[in-house]
Amino acid sequence: MAERKPLIVNEEGSNAFNQFTTKAAVNKKSVDVGLIEKVAKNHGFTSREPSLKSKVENPYTTPMGFRAREQMKELIDDICYFKKLKKQILFEQAILAFLEQEEMTNLIEKYRAIVDD
Repeated sequence: MAERKPLIVNEEGSNAFNQFTTKAAVNKKSVDVGLIEKVAKNHGFTSREPSLKSKVENPYTTPMGFRAREQMKELIDDICYFKKLKKQILFEQAILAFLEQEEMTNLIEKYRAIVDD
């Protein structure tokens, strides 16, 4: 690969670069930030400033295919170990128990149709 030539800035090159310098603005009007915010709010623009909402701690932090409480994962693992179940089967049984407890007969029929396939 060819080696690059170094950039040599001498008096002549420096003058070439000086033509690109910026000049101070003349008669620049001051900006009314309050007016801009008011107009933006009227047109539906939202602020990018972070809101001052109180941060509520979410107890559901442990990922398991869904978010669960930290201790719940340990409990599910223990149940599956002692009953020699897979988590999927435990989850299905929990759904069936919930449907039976809430007497959701139409959903129990749907559950049985899905599981009996």
